[in-house]
Amino acid sequence: SIALIAAMKVGFVGLGAMGAPMAANLLHAGHELSVFDVNAEAMKNLVAKGARAATSPADCAKGVQVVVTMVPDDVVLREVTCNEADGLLVELKGVHLSCSTVHPDTSRELAKLHAAQGSQYVGAPIFARADGVGRRLASFVVGGDDDAIAAAMPVLLALSSERVHNFGRDPGAGNVVKLCGNLMIGSAIESCAEALSLAEKSGLDRKAVMTMLSSSIFDCLIYRGYGDRVAARAHTPSDPLVGPGFALELGLKDIGLALDVAKQTRTPMPMAAALHQRFVAASARGYGQMDWSAIALSVSQDAGIDVSANASHSTAIASRGLNANAKRKRKGQNAQAASSDIVNAATRSAASSSFNNNADISALNTNINPTTSPNFTAKSTNPTDPTNPTNSAAVALSPAAAKAAEKRRERARLKRQRARDLKREAKIAAGTYRPRNTAGGRPRADGSTDGNSDAHVEAAEMAVAEMEAAAEAAAFAEGAQAEAEAADMMMAEAEGDVAAAELLSPAVAD
Repeated sequence: SIALIAAMKVGFVGLGAMGAPMAANLLHAGHELSVFDVNAEAMKNLVAKGARAATSPADCAKGVQVVVTMVPDDVVLREVTCNEADGLLVELKGVHLSCSTVHPDTSRELAKLHAAQGSQYVGAPIFARADGVGRRLASFVVGGDDDAIAAAMPVLLALSSERVHNFGRDPGAGNVVKLCGNLMIGSAIESCAEALSLAEKSGLDRKAVMTMLSSSIFDCLIYRGYGDRVAARAHTPSDPLVGPGFALELGLKDIGLALDVAKQTRTPMPMAAALHQRFVAASARGYGQMDWSAIALSVSQDAGIDVSANASHSTAIASRGLNANAKRKRKGQNAQAASSDIVNAATRSAASSSFNNNADISALNTNINPTTSPNFTAKSTNPTDPTNPTNSAAVALSPAAAKAAEKRRERARLKRQRARDLKREAKIAAGTYRPRNTAGGRPRADGSTDGNSDAHVEAAEMAVAEMEAAAEAAAFAEGAQAEAEAADMMMAEAEGDVAAAELLSPAVAD
């Protein structure tokens, strides 16, 4: 019984669909709890139940024996843990219990960083849907030092009905198991979708077929739950068959991580590669915020089945939920976070323009940069016009936010410079490269110039780079991060295919 577990001082970072019920279970078990989430609204319910609202991850970790993190991906976990100003490592002296689905190497790296700081790290991914977490139906797969796991065990038992599986001292072991499990779940969803598409195109009732299968030879949790969703084409979070759901974009991330581990271990996974492409296609069709069972819609579409009514209804509801989520996160924060779409639109407009003098560039910088512009706010009557006179709210960044923004600017600058170098190298290789005329601007094909001096063009490009970096900081790198992860996943898959080819046909690969 959780009532018999000794009370501990616990911190909890990440109060989303999974984290909130987990934190509530810790309070119910009698633990003294501090909580933190970037969405202040998410903390209110737990504070009302007796939790302390922390001001940062570092504050949440101060003086606790165990701090639990439940965040969406590797990037956020690293930021929450390692931020020099307010990350967990600044204050934590106990155990970091990481329940996120991340790359095994991320857990191994963080474990070393914790050891260097005098704290400990346990990788403890969780198997459960959000609707089962509150009922303590979760299963944890853990890896880490024995004493660290023992210290965290009272917290784990408060979160689960003794479903804790220890996979040894490797802090990334649990992450490997979690990726294996999610790969198998994704494969089950795909197989259900293909089978039911075959049944439907053969004139059968897809729901009746799934009911028969899941009540006989496939009578298990995964096939009953996901089979029913696929059969009914119910993929919208909050739908009675779906519950809070698990975002398809997160499923895409997890399959990509599995492929990357496969590449590292030289493990051919052709089914995983095909499944990854299914998730990419579903995401491209706009299903990213729906439950990950929505890959079944893509299966039906590939079979020529009209699912437009289901798809449009589901994506609209999912989009409304996402927008509401974003509004809750933005509430109480400065206008910089709320203005990312406006900044991006203005940046795109600036990138397509020509600048004839440095004064124009300076003026554009002033009007578009949310840290300097007097004409900038989250609510504009014209979202593509950052100089709208109705926009009068100024933006002030905290020192920590300013430091983080500066780091993002530098990363963006280096990324853009590398992109320019690669573009130039490609043009040289193709024989289409034309060097700039520093005296009279860029040469045209007829030998004339475009009228812009090289200095002006360079200044314009620098201005655009700065604005793009500011936009990235304002949006907390969400858009760029998603695109980068998708690119990384596609690269991992390609490299995984090469590794598979080398193993299966060495002579051909050579």
